[in-house]
Order: sequence, then structure tokens, then C-alpha cells
Amino acid sequence: MVSHRFHVKPLLPILASDGVFYILALSQNQVRLLEGTRHTVDTIDLENVAQTLSETLPDGFAEKKLQFHTGTPSGAGNRSAMFHGHDIGDDIKNRIRQWFRTIDKEVGGLLSDAQSPLALAGVDTLFPLYKEVNTYPHLMAEGVPGNPEEMKPEDLHQQAWAIVEPVFKKEREAGSARYRQLAGTGQTTTDVTEAVLAAHHGRIEVLFVAVGVQAWGRFDPEKDRVDVHESREPGDEDLLDFTAIQTLIKGGTVFAVSPEDVPDQALVAAVLRY
Repeated sequence: MVSHRFHVKPLLPILASDGVFYILALSQNQVRLLEGTRHTVDTIDLENVAQTLSETLPDGFAEKKLQFHTGTPSGAGNRSAMFHGHDIGDDIKNRIRQWFRTIDKEVGGLLSDAQSPLALAGVDTLFPLYKEVNTYPHLMAEGVPGNPEEMKPEDLHQQAWAIVEPVFKKEREAGSARYRQLAGTGQTTTDVTEAVLAAHHGRIEVLFVAVGVQAWGRFDPEKDRVDVHESREPGDEDLLDFTAIQTLIKGGTVFAVSPEDVPDQALVAAVLRY
């Protein structure tokens, strides 16, 4: 696409409708925070967190008293790694909670403005202890089982996506349901011209926009005028792309989907704030 600005609509399924989620991988010897979308995963640095449990315990205590075991007893089927050896008493649990509180504080600070799902990855024994101290409101009830030290980021991403995908699907379904509820009340539109103007003025709350197709035309902000053309003319831009960008900038939610998934089979469908 050659234009006077970047064409971002093809990226929106990654950045918007599929959303962002986080994975907190906890093990005795490593803590990792990962940021993912449907197709990507990246590591976020945790600068102020002890990376191993032993750093929070007296010298040698963790080695002697607390170990991981990944064996599978006969007839038990597949089992996640678990603590074994010395019985985990209240002192051990309290030290683990103390370690988890520092992790929760760091994660909470990094994600303070986020509303994205957070999935835990770790052995089953750690899940309830972390949930006790967790303050991040979007922690998923289900986690990725097993010792994450043995998992690459791509493996964690694949398993975590299966957990968080229903959250994003539910958000899209809620947006579609809101559109259907308000259709015919004057608070929705499938008209490209009206959608462009509404996006520019910050009136769009939820936007469904078709990917793989374009609506060519021009928008003159000084005259508040939109010209839509049947085919591309010199100086035109994709008005669907413009509408999506303006909606995101003004705090709206954008779902970039295939044309058949846009409500009313239109190129664009918007729920208006007013």
C-alpha cells in the first residue's frame, strides 16, 4: 500500500481484536513474564524480582527441604511436577507467599493500566499459593500445568492461548450483541461516510471493520467532509483504515475481521457513543 501514512488495518487482528495477554511462568529456579497476542510472544524484563526461590530462603534451605519431582507413579497417568521431600510446613509456605508478593507487586506495577488476561504457568502446588497473594484483577482461573523451566516461550504461548482465546471471543460476541441490540436506534451505523466522521469526532465505542477490502476516498478535516469513490483515485486512502485508526486513538474498541464477520455483512459496522 502506497500512501502518505502507514496502512495498519492488516495488523489490527494482532493488535486489537485478538488482544494482548500475559503469561507468568513460575518455578523454583526461574520467573518469566511473557506478553502475547494471537501470533506473537515476547519476554518482559522483571528487574526487581528474585529469580529463584532459594534467594528468599536461608542458605541451602531450599535445596534440602524443597525439591521438584517429575516422576509418574505407576497407574497415576500424566502428572505435573510437584514438591516432594520434606513436608511443606507453614514456614515454607509463608516464604513462598513472601516471594510471590514481590512478584505480584512487580507484575502489578508493569500491568497497572492493563485489562488483559494473565495466565499462570507452573506446577499445581504453586497455583493456589500465588492466587492467595495475587492482586491483578484479570488472573485466569485456569493455568498452564507443568514445570515451565522445560518450556520454550512458543510452547507456553500455545498452551496459554488456548486458555485466553475464549476471553477475546467473548469480547467480540459481546460487541456484536451490543450492535444488534442498538441497531435501528440511531446509535449504530454501517455507512462509511458516517463512520469516518464519527471516528474523527471520537463518537465510536465499538467498531467492526473488514480486512482484505478497501473503501477508497478522502476526508477533509477542515471541512468535515468525506468523499467516497467506487474505485481508487489519485490522493485517495482506505477510509476503513482511517476509521479504525481514529477509533483506536479516541479510545474505542476495534475488531478487524473478515468481511463475512462484520455485522449486517457491511464493510464497517459501528456502535456510537452518542
